[in-house]
Amino acid sequence: MRKLILFIAFLVSLIFGCRDKEGGEGSLVITPELTEDFSLEVDTVKLMTPGTSPAFPYLVWSQDYSDRGLFTGLDMKQHTLYFLDTKKMEYQSSLKLYEDGPNEITPNMVGGIYYHNPDSIFVLQNTPNRLIMVNGEGERELFIELKDAFKEDSVFNGLNAYAVFHYNGIYYHDDKLYFALIREDHTRRDFQYPVIGYYDLIDETYHALDIQFPEEMKKDWEGYNPLPHIRFFRDKILINYGYSADLYLYDLNGDLYQKVNNNSFPTSGPYNEAKYKSRREYYNSNPMYSIALPVLNGKYFIQQGTKPQLDTSKNKDGFIIIYNANFSKYQVFPNNGRPFTFGGEYFYYPIPQEETGYQLLERYKVVE
Repeated sequence: MRKLILFIAFLVSLIFGCRDKEGGEGSLVITPELTEDFSLEVDTVKLMTPGTSPAFPYLVWSQDYSDRGLFTGLDMKQHTLYFLDTKKMEYQSSLKLYEDGPNEITPNMVGGIYYHNPDSIFVLQNTPNRLIMVNGEGERELFIELKDAFKEDSVFNGLNAYAVFHYNGIYYHDDKLYFALIREDHTRRDFQYPVIGYYDLIDETYHALDIQFPEEMKKDWEGYNPLPHIRFFRDKILINYGYSADLYLYDLNGDLYQKVNNNSFPTSGPYNEAKYKSRREYYNSNPMYSIALPVLNGKYFIQQGTKPQLDTSKNKDGFIIIYNANFSKYQVFPNNGRPFTFGGEYFYYPIPQEETGYQLLERYKVVE
């Protein structure tokens, strides 16, 4: 009987041990294979924009990839939210935010927005660090001074919640509002802190997910960009750290369930003052990668990258990596732009705006 138990234990350890190996069934780490199954169909669409609007897309927008047909962007010059019907590609309304008074939101200090519904529009203000929710009239329904709130929990000591441009935004899911974290004191860049936190709107508490920077960044913390690329998609969190094409996939509890390890692309080393004359030379001399964005409701994911370019008089050679749904296959296409997607059938590249009133977009569709 004892031999039988030991044999069963051996089989269990063998089965589950195999699951930990790279590339095996149920593996935590997956290495995608190059394919030629994908092709791209492209056309050009014309988006009529408000006359005061800058070139599309906005620097700050609601990073919602549910493809529900609504895009929300913040015109920082006008301090106004614009709402776009992504099915018709037409603007449908706008909301002017208050610049003073009891509903004030500090202009040009908004890092992230998230449109949940007409009366629940979340705003993360970087400076001062505040979490705000406004209704459809721009009136504040929720207002939290995060510096004061974070003092109550040692996990958040010395940290700020933040969102910024294409790096990352904020996200609402199941009464929780997620945000990235960064050192309040920017001179202390040791990367010994959690990457993402959230606010629970039900019990009014703050929590940090157990998501840490890669060990190589902790080791050479002075040489890496402190801003990871973060995207939320349904119940997933996708993270990329810029110096590598690798992707980290977590659930909303902060548990890593897959790492996409694409060895076909070179990595960027840390910045070294003895090797490079400036940060600009460093960035030109190394590859850079962005986060993966969902297309066609997650049937595909696209990731932008750039090759090293020592000749600064020329544009860096850019490309786009297209993955299938489970990241087991990929294909590469040249393109120097930064892609933009609503999560639906297409992804877009803005064509430089020649005049106010409209924006031309190259529209791409992945086909097999």
